[in-house]
Amino acid sequence: MDLLLGRSIPIKELSRGSKILLFAAMLVVILMVGIVDYVTGSELAFSIFYLFPVGIVAWYVGWEAGVTASVASGIVWYLADTFSRGEPYPAPFVPAWNTGVRVLTFLIVTVLITILHDTLKRESLNARVDPLTGAANSRAFYEATEMQISLLKRYQRPFSILYMDIDNFKHINDERGHSAGDTALQDLVSTLKQNLRMADTITRFGGDEFAILLAEADAGAAEVVSSRIQSAIRTKLPYTCSMGVFTCSSPPRSVDELVEQVDNLMYEAKRAGKDRKMSSSTLSVS
Repeated sequence: MDLLLGRSIPIKELSRGSKILLFAAMLVVILMVGIVDYVTGSELAFSIFYLFPVGIVAWYVGWEAGVTASVASGIVWYLADTFSRGEPYPAPFVPAWNTGVRVLTFLIVTVLITILHDTLKRESLNARVDPLTGAANSRAFYEATEMQISLLKRYQRPFSILYMDIDNFKHINDERGHSAGDTALQDLVSTLKQNLRMADTITRFGGDEFAILLAEADAGAAEVVSSRIQSAIRTKLPYTCSMGVFTCSSPPRSVDELVEQVDNLMYEAKRAGKDRKMSSSTLSVS
């Protein structure tokens, strides 16, 4: 799974090189099935065994490769059936008809598998994305943060979390309506994306509260990024934000502990007058 600015790709995607190798390997499998089909003779039906490589290609490589594998399977079946028959077909159109039916079957399987893959991918993505803003949701944030904690334990690479909300957001909803509040949230996420790396994760926790996971960012990097975000918000948006900034340099007991820590820092910033931030790198929650 890869979380990028609130977008996740939960179904593991192969690299281009891996797809090419897998596609080539499945073509070899199709050829091997054809050889076995030829050796066993035309009396034994072998069509179902061509479906396995076709299905694998359709799922992992894509629609176009699935179509190619389907056509290749039909051709290999035709050759195996033609050369293994002891007697000719009763009519010359029969082999063409049978080949066409098999290719159509393989294509239907390719279409169904591709639709299933895309549907599962879309549903898995939607399960990790806030529908209003396009930011990640808390589930995606917890997964990404757990990954950063694992990297911290293994390689001693610190990371940072920014926690923020819009100052006086209730007034925006009360005075200008909820549509204006929705627009404010969307504009905030858009501004954040413009000032963050692709490796960072923007999360909407609910209401106007957002967390930003800065992957492998120490306290110095977190200070630079948080200051840049505050400056961008003051310049581009008609409101301000209060922010807590926490840099994790040693493994915490849980993600909840980190969230509580940085949430407390944000509320300290609010109590100090809003439109400011509070930073720490020391866990103080019990």
